[in-house]
Amino acid sequence: MTFLLTAAELCQRLRDIVEHYRTAYMLGPWGWPASDKMIARATTQGSNAKTNRQWLARANAIKGVGFLFDCVGLIKGILWGWKGDLSRTYGGAGYACNGVPDYDAKKMIDACREVSTDFSGIIPGEAVWMDGHIGVYVGGGVVVESTPKWRGGVQYSTCANVSRKLVPGMAGSRTWTKHGKLPWVDYSEADKPGQTTKEDGGMTCYKTLADVPSWYKPSVQKAVDKGALHGTGNGELNISEDLCRTLTVLDRLGKLG
Repeated sequence: MTFLLTAAELCQRLRDIVEHYRTAYMLGPWGWPASDKMIARATTQGSNAKTNRQWLARANAIKGVGFLFDCVGLIKGILWGWKGDLSRTYGGAGYACNGVPDYDAKKMIDACREVSTDFSGIIPGEAVWMDGHIGVYVGGGVVVESTPKWRGGVQYSTCANVSRKLVPGMAGSRTWTKHGKLPWVDYSEADKPGQTTKEDGGMTCYKTLADVPSWYKPSVQKAVDKGALHGTGNGELNISEDLCRTLTVLDRLGKLG
């Protein structure tokens, strides 16, 4: 099978949307520009119009500069070729193209491979699902999802199935029902023993700075730059997620300079 992208590429595109684009949640859109035309379409046409009007204020707040997504639309938009282009009707995405059908959240998880309720073996890039909602696990106990909750839009949240503690900087925490591998995504590299391991106590450990999730990396980098972290040499840090969290908190308190 010809895959559309790797699991790592999917995770990176999701992180890019969270970190570099303004978004709002509405039912139906898959990365529509938040223009007068598309906001009106979402709130006046179709079966979701009445429901979407409750989120109108958030959509209007990003009018002309942001994009509209629902939960499964976030996944479909990327797979359909979304490019973050405000000048294009669907942000550069097509509709039901690249061999990816217009699935709802339930059909999307049903289409996945190796679907499981056991989260001990989940790897980055897998879809995570609960009744009526879907997101993507990006590693480090974190999911990217589009939801009207918390900050209202595409955002990071803690996967409570993986991390019992709220990951610093995350909008909130959810317990998901099941996870699985999207059929259009190549997980072959993610399946190999890689740069993220588990310590004896079950805590995630990142081998190098490149493996540290983006929400921890600036603080860890400061500690490295100041000589507080040396690792084992050859660029290896072998830093635990607990230490990443501690450094992030200290950094926010101004203790790392």
